[in-house]
Amino acid sequence: MSATSAPARRSALEQVSQRWKTAVALGSVAVVAGFAAIVVPAAASVAVALFIGWVLVFGAVVQLFDAFMVQERSRMVVRLVLAGVMAAAGIYLLVAPLHGTVTLTVVLCVWFALTGLLRLMAAWRDRGTSAAGSMAISGTLSLVLAVLVALELPSSSSWAIGLLVGVDFICFGWVLIMIGLAARRARSAPA
Repeated sequence: MSATSAPARRSALEQVSQRWKTAVALGSVAVVAGFAAIVVPAAASVAVALFIGWVLVFGAVVQLFDAFMVQERSRMVVRLVLAGVMAAAGIYLLVAPLHGTVTLTVVLCVWFALTGLLRLMAAWRDRGTSAAGSMAISGTLSLVLAVLVALELPSSSSWAIGLLVGVDFICFGWVLIMIGLAARRARSAPA
């Protein structure tokens, strides 16, 4: 552990201590949203697919405007093709969100595996703090879920997105709550 890590952790807690109630409130909202996504995973899967569809359509519009801002014809053509591909993918997800869930499930499995690894690294870095254990549990759960869902593809795509997003919301919400409570304790501790 480096010599600067303990003061850096105290500084981070001091910064959060001013807004500990916000961290606990946001964590609580995330936990509730996570349970809702787990209870109705198919609806959550469709909601995620629709959200990504809208993001892609919006990105296509931005890409289209960008295409007309370049001078070179070859660059304009490439940007117009990218805008078309983004628009087509977005519209496809908006029109048939259930068909896009297999691809989204694969992407989410990769994302969960990477998120799990990063959370475990953060827990290792922050070992000795009250939130490190929660972060380690969150990272481990993310890794385990990624592997379990990947092993059941493609049948898992009908429920996995909602379940994965729900579990992630619960884990992240729990971490926010723990950070907020640790910040509150640090704020009320004698200097």
